[in-house]
Amino acid sequence: MTLRLKQGWDDYSPETVEEFLRAGDEGSAHPSRLKAIELLEGIGSVLDVGCGTGVMFELIRRHRPSIDYAGIDVTEQFVRSAQRRFPSDAQRFRQGSIFDLQADGRQFDVVLCRHVLEHLPDYKPAVE
Repeated sequence: MTLRLKQGWDDYSPETVEEFLRAGDEGSAHPSRLKAIELLEGIGSVLDVGCGTGVMFELIRRHRPSIDYAGIDVTEQFVRSAQRRFPSDAQRFRQGSIFDLQADGRQFDVVLCRHVLEHLPDYKPAVE
């Protein structure tokens, strides 16, 4: 299922992509990121929907290294950026949609959708 998103991240310049959500108030010190890390204590696996350039992966590796992580994002250049940033873990990041998760067949203990649902035209199909 392909639905149009409310944002145009595909139009970002390469420089913007490399810095996107990595610094300042939206970076790794954002309270919602830190709360997510706290809530992941004892969790075995995480699917990070809207993984962007890998900021949550970086935090998970630092604070919860035993978690089996997979990240997807609809924006190809974000996925490529994460793969470049973490070359030994590049296979953990792939381009994909929240609407096509069942096609993968994998199961996860937790699905992170941090700041994703508000960008969808209708959140209901995504959470099903």
